[in-house]
Amino acid sequence: MVNRFDAERLLLKLRDKRLAFVGDSLNRNQWVSMVCLIDTATPKLHKSMTNNGSLVSFKIHVSMNASYVLADPWVQTSDDLKL
Repeated sequence: MVNRFDAERLLLKLRDKRLAFVGDSLNRNQWVSMVCLIDTATPKLHKSMTNNGSLVSFKIHVSMNASYVLADPWVQTSDDLKL
């Protein structure tokens, strides 16, 4: 059984931290879902969203910052170099 989403618990765990979703459209959808859940659960808190090219940031005034960065699918990693 999956526990019900608790926005307050998530925000307490993320206090003074940064959460980043890096990847493609699937990761972006997960990021958007999380932002919607937090926004719906915290209607009285001050929130803002900024868009700077491939970086989209959602800030909520409990010292939490969640960002989404569109990653280039052709980025080579150190694992790719080990053949």
